[in-house]
Amino acid sequence: MMRLMLQADHPREYVVATGRTVSVQEFCQIAFSHAGLDWREYVRVDPQFARTAEVPALCGNAANVKAELGWEPTTTLEELIAMMLEADLKRVRDERR
Repeated sequence: MMRLMLQADHPREYVVATGRTVSVQEFCQIAFSHAGLDWREYVRVDPQFARTAEVPALCGNAANVKAELGWEPTTTLEELIAMMLEADLKRVRDERR
C-alpha cells in the first residue's frame, strides 16, 4: 500500500478504510473475544463522558485510493484487531524478558 502511494504520479494523502462502521462497544467485543475475555468484565461506561450531541456514524471512504491506485481492502476488521492485539501481547512479552 505505501509503495503504491509513493509511486503515484501525484502523491497525496489517501484514506485507507474498509468502509465498515463499528461502535466502540463492538470493537471491544471483538478484541476481548479474541483474547478469550468478556469485555463487560473489564470495560465500564462513565456517563460523565457520554456525548450529549452524538455525531452520526463516521465511516472511512477509500474511493480515491481504490480509483487511483487500484487498492482494495484484504484484511477484515476482525483480522486487523487480532493483529493489533497479538502485536501488543508480543511487545509485553518481550519487555518482560
